[in-house]
Amino acid sequence: AELCKIQEGKKLIIDRQIGKIGEDEFKKRTKDLLRKENGENKENIGLDDEFDCLKNITNLEKSSEIGTSVEEETLYRLLEYSTIKRKIVTSMDKAISNAKKFGEVLDEKEIHTILKKLKIENIASVSDIEIINTAYGYTRKYQDIDEMKTEKKEPLVLRSFRNYLNNGIPNFYNIRTKTEGIIIDINKREIYNYLRETYESSKKFVFKDLNDEELNKWFLDSTHINTRLVKKFEEIDTENGNMTNLYTKCVYSLLHTISHMFINTISKYCGLDKGSLSEMIFLNAGAILIYSKTNQGAVLGALTQTFDKRLYGMLNDVYRDNAICAFDPLCMDTTNGSCCACSYLDEVACEHFNKDLSRRLLYGYEDSESKEKIINFWEEI
Repeated sequence: AELCKIQEGKKLIIDRQIGKIGEDEFKKRTKDLLRKENGENKENIGLDDEFDCLKNITNLEKSSEIGTSVEEETLYRLLEYSTIKRKIVTSMDKAISNAKKFGEVLDEKEIHTILKKLKIENIASVSDIEIINTAYGYTRKYQDIDEMKTEKKEPLVLRSFRNYLNNGIPNFYNIRTKTEGIIIDINKREIYNYLRETYESSKKFVFKDLNDEELNKWFLDSTHINTRLVKKFEEIDTENGNMTNLYTKCVYSLLHTISHMFINTISKYCGLDKGSLSEMIFLNAGAILIYSKTNQGAVLGALTQTFDKRLYGMLNDVYRDNAICAFDPLCMDTTNGSCCACSYLDEVACEHFNKDLSRRLLYGYEDSESKEKIINFWEEI
């Protein structure tokens, strides 16, 4: 939190994300910066504790030095993402080695091939992830029978829990869970190329050839990917045809759909119900976290064991199990390749209430009447 209150600290977060500095350099400069800001009496401050309370994050305006504009929510999510990445238990290389050791594959190239086809840059199991769920009120769709008879759309009203302490502060109910998960990094260059193929000719949007640092900056720039457009209960609006809206919806829909496809398959392997798993989408990092919402999952090591010993089978089934819906071709033709039989999860398991999902993006689609074609992000396996 202290790091985010100072301009140099915010720049450090950005520099690490775009690859300008490495993790060791980031830690060293962060410690020096915080020591300078807080005085020598705080020289032993723990780096792992610096990000536990993320608040008072201010917008990072455009500057010629970093050439990008980063939203408040983006900085917050980047710190969450980097915190999770420090909790890796089994790396991708170790899981691939295990697959050969346990006889899942004869050659490690088999897994590298399927990872490339699914556009996965890195995948790992993580543990000791702290998730805090907070309930601070409730809503009712209708207050009484008369409201049900009107067509007037009223906003949902959040009613805070009863104040027992009479101090003007509503009650909050919190559950802190130490859990495990699987972190999946989708190849950002493949996402960028997918956007280029989709919009360069159809919308005449300009795409430049970018090096790795420029690519990471591109994903952080709010004029390209804007986290503010992702609202909990609504689809991302693309009616205005705005470039930012289109890019944000496409990238989020890709990540969100991939997340649900993984949850569908992982639940089959780990023995936990789909409703016991959940997701975090790191939009600007091009990453997904699938984690267990229950303490039982972490105690059993369900996700970790699945990743350690069944990586190849899991990746294969992520593609094959979700390619066809029970309601196809109706699902693909009329509901954008998303329905209760394929993509939908329990709303408590989905961070976006089953909005912005489309199997069309992953497997491709062509409208029989308009001949409009959506290219496939995943290659055929």
